[in-house]
Amino acid sequence: MSTPKQPASEIKWGAKDAVLNIFHELMREKGYGKITVQDILKRAQVGRTTFYAHFTSKEDVLKVSIDRMRDDFLVAVKAEMPNKTPSKAPRLKFTFHFFNHILSHHKLYDDIVGRDDFFIVERYFLRMLADLVGRELVVRELTTQQNTKAQRIKIELSIQHLVGAIWSTSIWALERKHLSASAIDEHFQNMAFSGLKNTLKTL
Repeated sequence: MSTPKQPASEIKWGAKDAVLNIFHELMREKGYGKITVQDILKRAQVGRTTFYAHFTSKEDVLKVSIDRMRDDFLVAVKAEMPNKTPSKAPRLKFTFHFFNHILSHHKLYDDIVGRDDFFIVERYFLRMLADLVGRELVVRELTTQQNTKAQRIKIELSIQHLVGAIWSTSIWALERKHLSASAIDEHFQNMAFSGLKNTLKTL
């Protein structure tokens, strides 16, 4: 009996997932800078043509990986919204999921954070965080304030402030794995918005 042929769409997405999963393994083993496309092809057992059907380069694999992570956070936030009591205090909804991700994958981040080539990976993380913070902060502030140049500058600066705080907190959390993601998020929310609330009101 012949084996049913696997649909082309399943082969396509299987290869893409294989590349992304292998990429994370290689990041732990070698660091981003030392990974080559050939390393990915060999470990994921995909051909060069298949690889370039999905990705333009090694850096594109990193970008797609970070984009997928961002989308997972957005899905998680959306899923919990109907069951969550709205908070009167300003809060970021995605940060718990981000801190939980960092702690859940601490072995990966323990291995790659601090390496000489980590600045490339960090750049994409910071862009993702700016996107996520911006989605929440811009919607909240521009629906309650006038959309003026001063207001936009205030929001841009606030986004950068929060991105730096989130990233620093996540690196700090790697050294304190006994803390839960919810505890870290609670401390972060309380500290990050204490001064920011006044800024958002006065600028």
